[in-house]
Formats: sequence, structure tokens, C-alpha cells
Amino acid sequence: METSSIAETPSVVRTGSPDLCRVIRLRCAVLLLIVTIAALSQAQTQQRVKPAGAEPTPNPAVSAILAAFDKYEVVAMPSRCLEEASCVWRALTSL
Repeated sequence: METSSIAETPSVVRTGSPDLCRVIRLRCAVLLLIVTIAALSQAQTQQRVKPAGAEPTPNPAVSAILAAFDKYEVVAMPSRCLEEASCVWRALTSL
């Protein structure tokens, strides 16, 4: 019957070579790293794929702003911005 030293790990006792254990652990770590990188790159590739027609299309801003005034009431405007607001309002309503 073989007796093992208390300081040795069970894997060293079974294989008889601590270098072999290091090589196996290193290979497992490299394999895990490769699988992780492959999975992450696949996930990033899938997120980049957009279906056809997914790009936003611009809408005319003036008509959207005027439609918002029809839907919501303007409650208050600060007095310091009143002149600028009136210029904007005149520009929007003159179209």
C-alpha cells in the first residue's frame, strides 16, 4: 500500500507528476477561454443583425409639433422666453 504525503494533492498522488497536472489545468483553462470568446462573439454578431426596415425614417418636425399643439394645451411660458417663443410660434404657423 502506498502512503501519500499530507502536502501532496490527490491529483498528484494519482498521476505521480505535478507537471502533468499543470499541463492538464492549463489546457482546460485555454479551452474554456476559447469557448467563452466564441460564445461572446456569436452573441455580439446576433445583436448587430437588424431586420429589414428597422432603420428609423424621419418625419417632418413642423407637422408633428403643430399636431402636438392640437393635442395638448400650452399652460405657461416664462416671460424671459416669451419673445423667442413668439418668434418660433410665428415661424411654425406661417408654414
